[in-house]
Amino acid sequence: FPEGRYFKIGDDELGPLTKPLGLDVDLVGNLYVADATAKAVMVYNRDGKFIRKIGGPKVFERLSSVTVDAVRQRIFVTDIGGASDQHKI
Repeated sequence: FPEGRYFKIGDDELGPLTKPLGLDVDLVGNLYVADATAKAVMVYNRDGKFIRKIGGPKVFERLSSVTVDAVRQRIFVTDIGGASDQHKI
């Protein structure tokens, strides 16, 4: 869309992206990105600034996607690594 704003995410030291596989946006514009290499969900605000990292190698094995629920209470991730434990993050 020509009238939209464009920016690059995942280039800074705090929230680098190496292998992003899935993403979703919440109602306020925060972007949630599933990164397979980091084994984490990286969260950026609507301006592309890194907010936080959710998970990591101790939580996810082969992270592949992320979805945010409508009221921003939960995120749902797909981990195809075969781990059977559920984690509350």
